[in-house]
Amino acid sequence: SAPDKITRSRILGKYLHKTYNGENIFIVSDGDKVSDAQAKEITQILKSNDSIENVYILKPEKNYISKERFTDKMKPNSHNWVIIAATERAIIANAVNSMVVLPEGITAQVFSIEKTDKTYENIDNNTLARIGFTYVTDNFSKYDDINMKEFIRKYKKKNNDIPSEYAI
Repeated sequence: SAPDKITRSRILGKYLHKTYNGENIFIVSDGDKVSDAQAKEITQILKSNDSIENVYILKPEKNYISKERFTDKMKPNSHNWVIIAATERAIIANAVNSMVVLPEGITAQVFSIEKTDKTYENIDNNTLARIGFTYVTDNFSKYDDINMKEFIRKYKKKNNDIPSEYAI
């Protein structure tokens, strides 16, 4: 069965814990029970890394998170991680749009517990690519498997290209 949201939160938290290199960390919650539980789980995992001092959890005020709530805590010439634990489309779009227009010298990569069509359908994939959008998925392709290699070989022969993740 597919992992639940708390399991995905743990997976993402452990990955970020291992790869942490001084980034400022923001977690976006929409304030509901599940979103808050995910934010808490990720925060606990990240804070178990002695180097991580601050994890900022941002929740909407009047159904909105202003860009300044991010940028006021971002240091000049810094890289930041924004983790979306929210499921409310407007809050997600708001956070993503805030990361696209950061002040010069400040960069961000956005992570999500999941990416469902419903929650991200109105956000352009090029916009997500510009902010290094990364999400936890339970899809896994074993590329060293003999059957996978055969499929790729046949696909290349027929289409003169490698298969996308959707073809696999």
